[in-house]
Amino acid sequence: MFKQARLKNILTLVLTVLLVFSLLPGAVLAAQQNTGSEVTVQLWPNNSKAIINGENVTIQAPVELNGTTFVPLSVITKAFGAALSRKGDSIVLTYNDRTVTVTIGSKTVLVNGSKTTVSLPPFIVKGTTMVPARVISEAFGATIQQDRKSKSIFIKGQRASSTGSVSANGAKVGDSYWGWSLSEPAGLAISTQSQDGSYVNWSGSNGNTSELMVYSYKDVGSLTNDDIFDYMQELFEDDETTLERRSANRDGMRVEIAITRTTDDPTVYEYRGFSKGNDYYLILLGVKGKDKSGLSFYQPLLSSFQPSFDRSNGKLKDITKVKDGTIEFGDDYYGLTMRLPLDWVRDEESYSPQFYSDNGFFNMEIYTLQNGDTAEKWREQRQKLFRQNFAQGYYKNENKSEIDLWAGKALVYSFDFSYDLETWYRANEIYWIKGNNKYFFTYNYDVKTGAQGEALFRKTMASLKVDTALIENEFEAYDDYTDQIDYDAKTTKTSSAFRYSLELPTYWTAEEDDFESEQFYYSYDYFSLYGSVERKTTLKEASDAYYEASKNDAEYKNVTRTAVPIGGKDGVRIMLQFTSGSGLPTTEYTYLTEHNGNVLQLMFTIYDANATPETLKRLEAVVQSIKFQ
Repeated sequence: MFKQARLKNILTLVLTVLLVFSLLPGAVLAAQQNTGSEVTVQLWPNNSKAIINGENVTIQAPVELNGTTFVPLSVITKAFGAALSRKGDSIVLTYNDRTVTVTIGSKTVLVNGSKTTVSLPPFIVKGTTMVPARVISEAFGATIQQDRKSKSIFIKGQRASSTGSVSANGAKVGDSYWGWSLSEPAGLAISTQSQDGSYVNWSGSNGNTSELMVYSYKDVGSLTNDDIFDYMQELFEDDETTLERRSANRDGMRVEIAITRTTDDPTVYEYRGFSKGNDYYLILLGVKGKDKSGLSFYQPLLSSFQPSFDRSNGKLKDITKVKDGTIEFGDDYYGLTMRLPLDWVRDEESYSPQFYSDNGFFNMEIYTLQNGDTAEKWREQRQKLFRQNFAQGYYKNENKSEIDLWAGKALVYSFDFSYDLETWYRANEIYWIKGNNKYFFTYNYDVKTGAQGEALFRKTMASLKVDTALIENEFEAYDDYTDQIDYDAKTTKTSSAFRYSLELPTYWTAEEDDFESEQFYYSYDYFSLYGSVERKTTLKEASDAYYEASKNDAEYKNVTRTAVPIGGKDGVRIMLQFTSGSGLPTTEYTYLTEHNGNVLQLMFTIYDANATPETLKRLEAVVQSIKFQ
């Protein structure tokens, strides 16, 4: 579990000039604005004239004391749609996610728990509460300009998104796959949704800095209240502390509620975790400020959460990303979209779009079309290459066919293959040509999945789409490497220090190629060559030591030693078999010969599935190319 970066950008409130409103009939303001709409107010100091959203109205003239302008509180609440409640001499205003507390006779104003000091305290005149306009306007995010010549003051802001935290029309949102629902948040919009929909984030706008998150987990097992709290703590910030924690039961579910606060970027959070059967849900709300009273506005929203989804509710909007057990995967660079089951993931280290699960694998590559290329010739070339590099007995059930893609037919080469003769996979290679590019798709699945695996392959390819216009105009394709391999091309490597030379295929990759040192290393897709020189020893000493050590190592089996000529000298080949770290049957061929008091060793390691006669012949050719000086 992880916690998204939450509420890190503190709203920058616009510093305002001292403003003044007078008492305005509530019906006038209430009729002029809808929730979330723009509020404009123009007024003049010590003047009962005002213009509210373009309409002339008469207000009680403002009061100015020692440079501080006071406005009747009712003007603020009605113009901006803020809710108001009184607690003795304290007055609490609620505007979207903001809670502003002013107290008659006190210079301290609380905005979501953060203290602000004003020069003069609020007061009451003839039953009308007068408050400093500046701090209230700042808290509501209004922008204010003053025309010095006319002395008029212009205020521009937003009416409260809602008189509550939930949609007034009773609308709901939820996820039919993950199985939850809640009232549609007022003043919040979805800003992030994970690929599978298990995480959803709503963020505020127009000055609303609140954030709502819903996390869903399936098949985690039945959780205790302590387990639920542990899940919550995994999302805590480093500076986050628990203010309250309480447990409850609701309709047979375990519910855990925690209220927390961060200090570096003061924010209060309310966590509500639900354990329903083997599933776990967490709804999390964050509000800027130090005071937990800022959460009060959102209690109806939090309490509306249900770990269930009622498909019969016509007002319930389904935001699920899961359709028929699949979710959308894609790659913007390749213009690719497709649908795969939820248990598939992307290989983030792959340079090309590559996705996999326990039982399947998909890859996409794009190559430049060469003169004379056809899909048929391309498929034949790939089949030939496969047979050259995969030993007989390790593949079977070859088949050639066609498949319908989103933009036409493509050719398919299918076969079963195995690396250990126990686990078998069905490979499907798709060849398609469009414009100046060749599109190569690979889809493999475990043959144990049978008809289900084949059906998923067909279903996946039916969902696949590629923006070929994007590829033609912006994508930098490269040549198919199979067109570039020259199996006959060789390069000669010479060691002056140890007075020998040998020939290596040019398509092998040099990992370490300093032949003046005591070792070198080359590799290819499925085998490697490690060369070394052991100083001041004899062939017999070196071969005896290696042979005996291999025979006595339980990791190795079928260890044999055979005398072979190497570079016109006596030599030894030691062959052994073992299981690689990836669990694949592997054979090692080690050649040793002596020259000038040193022993040259060549160790070839190759997967048994790739040990074709052609490949073994190339390895043997390297040994026979050795020349001594």
